[in-house]
Amino acid sequence: MRDTRYATELNTAEDPNGQRIERLYVKELGREEIRFSWWKDGQLMIRPLDLPEDELLPLLSTAFEKGVFKEEFLIGLQSALASHLSRSRYEKSLASLRDHGRRSPGEDDKATAGLIAYLRTVEPIDEDWPEIEDSPPEPVNL
Repeated sequence: MRDTRYATELNTAEDPNGQRIERLYVKELGREEIRFSWWKDGQLMIRPLDLPEDELLPLLSTAFEKGVFKEEFLIGLQSALASHLSRSRYEKSLASLRDHGRRSPGEDDKATAGLIAYLRTVEPIDEDWPEIEDSPPEPVNL
């Protein structure tokens, strides 16, 4: 790991093209930071790292495996992704229902079935959400 006047490298994920995600301790600021960088012939390029998503995902995966990101960050990222993906699916379902009046006969059942199928896939974001396994109480006659 490198140690310079600017920072100490704590963890690094790198691909064969010199694209990196690094966890650094920045000495002057007294804090850890994440740097996305591009290196060529052992030298940091003075350009931002820009790469297509199909190359970003494997680099991120390597960074996760190498511990570049702390667990707290990963949990927050997972929550943000779950929230975004759930919201995106929900908004698509709402758009489908808004088009309800423009559907031909017979399509209403498909839209409703699709929404119900989606709602069955939604899970709580919080993994510690309690599961309710008890049957509801018997009704009481007063």
